[in-house]
Amino acid sequence: MHRSTRVLGVSIAVTALALTAGSAQAASPELPKREVSVTGNARLEYFTKADDVRIRLDAHAVRVQGQPQPERAWGTVRLSHYFAKENLTLWALGEVDCASAGGRSATVSVIVKDTHPQIADWRGKRIGFSLHSGGDGEPARGWTTGPVEADKLPKCLAPAPEQRVLSGGFRVSSRPTA
Repeated sequence: MHRSTRVLGVSIAVTALALTAGSAQAASPELPKREVSVTGNARLEYFTKADDVRIRLDAHAVRVQGQPQPERAWGTVRLSHYFAKENLTLWALGEVDCASAGGRSATVSVIVKDTHPQIADWRGKRIGFSLHSGGDGEPARGWTTGPVEADKLPKCLAPAPEQRVLSGGFRVSSRPTA
């Protein structure tokens, strides 16, 4: 009888904790969400002036305040690089897996889905893009990482946007969701 009383007591305590946790979760307000949008088409300055590097992106995410990863991310990014010396254009197309924005700056990461045949080994790897939309006399800028194994490059990570935008540009926005 003593043993069954203990079991019953533990059972009541666990049930009470579960009910308390459930009501606390239900009573807590839902954390605010923001929709991030990073769009544009730009030609970037490159070290070799004759080369032509372009980024076209349509990236979106819904981010929950205080969370490092978005709740949802979608869109595509296309990167192309014309190598003047070789008279060759290599390209990669990726699906967005993260987008983050603050002010006029944004970071987007993609998983490469399709490529020019010469860089087929990029498929399945992650590329990070950093962008700055410019404004107030400041030029727009962009930069990308090279393709990295997806588990070795965290989502939404890229170096600072160092390359000046020569033509086109980016639009970065972050607004509360309805």
